[in-house]
Amino acid sequence: MIVNECSRDELKGIFSSGLSDLIRDDEVKVHVVGVLDGFIRERNLPIKQTVADSVIVNDLFEKGNYEALVFFGDAQLFMCGMFPEYLSKHRRHSLGIRFYVRKGIDSYNYALYLAISKKINNGKAALVSKLSDSFIENVNALLQLRNRLKDGEVFVDHFLCDELKDAVGYKSNRPKLQVLQGSSFKNVKEPLTETDLKTKIEESQIKIIK
Repeated sequence: MIVNECSRDELKGIFSSGLSDLIRDDEVKVHVVGVLDGFIRERNLPIKQTVADSVIVNDLFEKGNYEALVFFGDAQLFMCGMFPEYLSKHRRHSLGIRFYVRKGIDSYNYALYLAISKKINNGKAALVSKLSDSFIENVNALLQLRNRLKDGEVFVDHFLCDELKDAVGYKSNRPKLQVLQGSSFKNVKEPLTETDLKTKIEESQIKIIK
């Protein structure tokens, strides 16, 4: 999907439609769509993640910065769901996806505490509570959304697949080709070309298992 070809309203419509069956709560969905619009449309991408993030949440809480805590939680949600590759523990200087999931949830929780203690609008406190409770589900929704925006499942290596499964329970829908008989190719992990697939079908019986 090329963002520049869409108006802001069209982009929000695409995000909302793509998440319609993935996020059931309308209030949460509207917020997540806003997060996507904000980070993507405004080019405000929080890609540079460092170990310094381990102290940011506590610092923001001590300063009583409610809005910044919500923003930080949104940033972790966006990165975990749309660009998990940048947070993977296999990337230099990254503490891993599980760490950033925890930081995102903590950030929302601290914002919720401030909202209650400072008697910030009750509607905001209720939303932040929902965002905290549904953080992992929302990450999974964004992972599925990026597949839909690519019109097919985004390829991730098996290290990232395992890390996502461990951190948020994400399960790849990519089918694996398993040969039932007549060949030494028992599990085919790499995508096959049409010619390769035709050759292997001719050599043996193949079943696609999801």
